[in-house]
Amino acid sequence: MDLTLEKLKEKLEAEGYNSQFYCIGSGWKSLSNGHALDAVAGGFEFFYVERGQKSPLEFFANEVDACRYAYNFLAGEKWSKSHLVGFYDSEEQADECASWLQAQGIEFKRDIIPYGGPNDVRHRVFVFGTDFQRVKS
Repeated sequence: MDLTLEKLKEKLEAEGYNSQFYCIGSGWKSLSNGHALDAVAGGFEFFYVERGQKSPLEFFANEVDACRYAYNFLAGEKWSKSHLVGFYDSEEQADECASWLQAQGIEFKRDIIPYGGPNDVRHRVFVFGTDFQRVKS
């Protein structure tokens, strides 16, 4: 199947990619940090967006090649399918979430980040891809 921008959007959504990390089409200016693919004069551009500023990475003369490249690039980035499902101030809460996910057979990752300073940390729990829909329900 030849991918178009519209078909690529549908495919990424169906496979559980997190739209906070990518944009297909003209809405990329609302993307905080992530990769984008958009039509430009003479073709299609794949680029990185950071704080509203775009940094071009690749240019393609045709839509199918551009979409194929964007899909393969995002498929190689595991975190492009990550979804935050837990943000806790206690390790015990994160443990409960992780135990529930494990019991459901859902792959997850955990980390700890400084929040209000080095002594004020948060425990985050992420799931990947379409497992996000299982967690939501």
